[in-house]
Amino acid sequence: MTTSKTAQPQLADTPADIPDQWETFLTMIEDTLCSVVVHVGIEPFLDAMMPATVIQAEIALAHVTANGMPTVAEGKTLMAFDEALQTAIGVPGQHYLGRITANGLRRIYVLIRNDADLPQVERTLVTVGQTHGYEVALMQITDAPLRPYRDLLYPTDQDWQWIADQRQLDALRDAGDMTAETRPVEHWCAFTSPRAAEQFADWARSKGYRVAPVEPGTSHEDGFVVRLTHLATMAPQDIGLHTMRLLDACAGQGGSYEGWQAMVVQSAGQGLAEAQRQGLGAETSPILRLH
Repeated sequence: MTTSKTAQPQLADTPADIPDQWETFLTMIEDTLCSVVVHVGIEPFLDAMMPATVIQAEIALAHVTANGMPTVAEGKTLMAFDEALQTAIGVPGQHYLGRITANGLRRIYVLIRNDADLPQVERTLVTVGQTHGYEVALMQITDAPLRPYRDLLYPTDQDWQWIADQRQLDALRDAGDMTAETRPVEHWCAFTSPRAAEQFADWARSKGYRVAPVEPGTSHEDGFVVRLTHLATMAPQDIGLHTMRLLDACAGQGGSYEGWQAMVVQSAGQGLAEAQRQGLGAETSPILRLH
C-alpha cells in the first residue's frame, strides 16, 4: 500500500522557493496596539521544516509615539535596518518570519533549520543592529518554536478582515474617493439555515441597520444571505468598527461575513444625496448602538 505525501509542500530549503507573500496590519493584543509584518507565504511549509529553532531578536525604539509606535523619522532607520537584515538572512535554511512592534519595542523572528548556523545568525543580527544604532537582545526558542509565528504574527480572522478592509479603502482612494464623506454601505452575510439568517437579521435590525428580506444565495455554498445597509464614512476606524462587529456576530450565528461595498464619492454631499434617494436617515448610522 502506498501513502500520499501531497499534504505537505515539497521544497528546496531556500527562501526563493517559497511564495514571497507578506501582509502588514494593525491589531490589538491584550489592549495593546501592535503593528505586524508577516511572511504568510511560508506558513504551509513550516511543519515540514521542523525540527528547527526560532531566534527572537528584540530592539528598543529610540523615538516612540504616544501609542508605542516609531516616529516617522525613526521609521526610515527601521526600514533600512530591516532591509539589511532580510538581505543577510536570505540564504538556505534561514527564514525571516516577520516582526511585531508594540510598546516601544520591536521583536523580529527568524527560523534556523541547522543548529550549526545559530552562532553566525546571532552575530549577524547583532552586527546589523549595531550598524543602524540598535542594541539587539537575542533569545532562542526551541520549545514550540512556531508558537510566536502562529500566535503573534499570523493573521486571525479579524486581522484578515482588517487587511481586506484596507485593500478596499485603498481602491476607493485610488478612484478619487472623498473618504470623510458619509454614504450608504452595504454588507452581506451568508448562513446555512434560514433560521440562523433570520436570527442574525433580527439582531442587525435591533442595532439600527436597515435589513433586506433574507434570500437564498446564488450558489449552494451561499445558503441564505442577509444584506444590511447603514451610513458611514470610509475612515478606517468607522468602517472597521462595523466589519469587525458583523464578523463576530455572523460567526456567533454559525454564518460567515462575506464583505461590503460602497460607492465612490467624488463631491461633497454626493453620498448623503444617495442615502436620501435610498430612504436612509440618521437612524441607519448605528456606530454608537453596536455595543
